[in-house]
Amino acid sequence: MLAAVFYFFTGFGITGGYHRLWSHKGWNAVAPVRFIVLMFGAAALQGSARWWCRNHRAHHKFTDTTKVRAHRVRATPGVLSSRR
Repeated sequence: MLAAVFYFFTGFGITGGYHRLWSHKGWNAVAPVRFIVLMFGAAALQGSARWWCRNHRAHHKFTDTTKVRAHRVRATPGVLSSRR
């Protein structure tokens, strides 16, 4: 049970905090809430908020353009491919 609670809060620390709050600035929070979310993210052991956000913004620098398609799935013929 404790592991499930820990999983939820650290997951929120990464997705809600590192990703949405600091990388994309999708929401605002008062200082105590930012600190708590920061501690949850740090407990996930994915690096500091500054390091994680810098890498995530660098990731979007190259994936949010039409020049490079990093997440493009290329199916080989016969494996999950559909032809029209």
